[in-house]
Amino acid sequence: MSGKDLPPAGQYVQVRRRSHEGVTEHAGMVIESQHAGQLTMRLVNGYHLVVDTKELDSWEFIDEVDSSRQFSSPNRPEINHDLPSVRLIHTGGTIASQVDYESGAVQARYSAEELLDSVPHIAEIANLSTDQLFNKWSDDLRPKDWNAIIQATKRAFDEGARGVVIAHGTDTMHMSAAAVAFAWCGKGRRPPGPIVFTGSQRSSDRGSSDAFVNLRAAIEWAAKGPEPTGEGDGTVIIMHDSLDGGKVAVISGLSARKMHTSARAAFASIGRETLTNHDLHASEWDMPEPETSNRSITDEPDHFLTDLRILQSMAGPFLLAEHLSQPQDVDALIIHGTGLGHLPLDVIEAEGMNGDIARKLASYKEAGVPVFVVQQCIRGPINLDVYSKGRMMQELGVGPARTTMAPDTAIVKVAYILGQKEFTGDLHAAYQENLAGEMTQALHTPEGW
Repeated sequence: MSGKDLPPAGQYVQVRRRSHEGVTEHAGMVIESQHAGQLTMRLVNGYHLVVDTKELDSWEFIDEVDSSRQFSSPNRPEINHDLPSVRLIHTGGTIASQVDYESGAVQARYSAEELLDSVPHIAEIANLSTDQLFNKWSDDLRPKDWNAIIQATKRAFDEGARGVVIAHGTDTMHMSAAAVAFAWCGKGRRPPGPIVFTGSQRSSDRGSSDAFVNLRAAIEWAAKGPEPTGEGDGTVIIMHDSLDGGKVAVISGLSARKMHTSARAAFASIGRETLTNHDLHASEWDMPEPETSNRSITDEPDHFLTDLRILQSMAGPFLLAEHLSQPQDVDALIIHGTGLGHLPLDVIEAEGMNGDIARKLASYKEAGVPVFVVQQCIRGPINLDVYSKGRMMQELGVGPARTTMAPDTAIVKVAYILGQKEFTGDLHAAYQENLAGEMTQALHTPEGW
């Protein structure tokens, strides 16, 4: 069916679709499509459906429909033994949400099955199964939720999945991706297959949503992407790489950071190049060359302690010693330092606020509670060897002196090593080890960042 034969935007229609998933009928309002050769509809449940015009069997105008009207939904196709198996693990976030047009709020609403049903030709890529883990905003997730995701990935591989896609909210996606990477790769091992995190910045019922592009690309990577080596690729994040809607970036889950609150191209790779980029209009991926790995595949990932007390504090003109808990009340202190990792302090004998901070840090050292520093600057290394201030911090037990990790990855790493009995000795030394490829090689950011 040609574009000129399609119904105009704003009209309510019932369509008959013929695809690999069988013959189905859908009703809703036609909205503007982002690409030629597609019909986009807002369905009766508020969800968007994109139909390739080649699959469009027929359509007819209808009166306005309401959510009580029921239409057939596609049945999962029979297993194609020539295709790999991919598991979609659903955790919530904007990719699973829609706008409540009465209140203006965005609400988590869609299931994993509904997400898959919205992506054209998805049955041609892989045999798909779903795991509806929970439906939470990512800023509500805790280490216990990381453990649930980790266990769900193990379950998927145990049940024969070649790769796993995790649909996740974007605000803390990079932290969950780092947590899962450490769980599978933190002790010199690697997962059985690709683990991909994806999400969207725009809810799935909006015409500008990035959900379908990101989800399709993530499923393709899980089905066809290279086997992970465990060196920085134990997990990856696939999200938009441009504003035009058709390009994605594949970023190491240990080097990712959300850098914009609302833009679709919100994620950046910190300290290393993206693994690859892909234009979905291209017929083939530019896959990285497969690398050999000395790591053995494991089927038993690690997990995180769920009762850790890690205090985070921000260095700056208003930091006071009383903002830092007593050492006996926490398992670790993480300070977000300025520049190369500094904070306001003076010699321990000094009077005033900066001397108070030095004395508080000394009490942490005396109590044996580790103090770590991460960079507020996001990009660039921690280096406490450059200025006398940094050397003073080291004498007070703050460290390590040099690291080259993305700051949120560093925070997750602290939680990981605190929960593993193998790292019960010098925690600063364990923190400096390159456990899963999280340490970037260069101390200086490449030109162009």
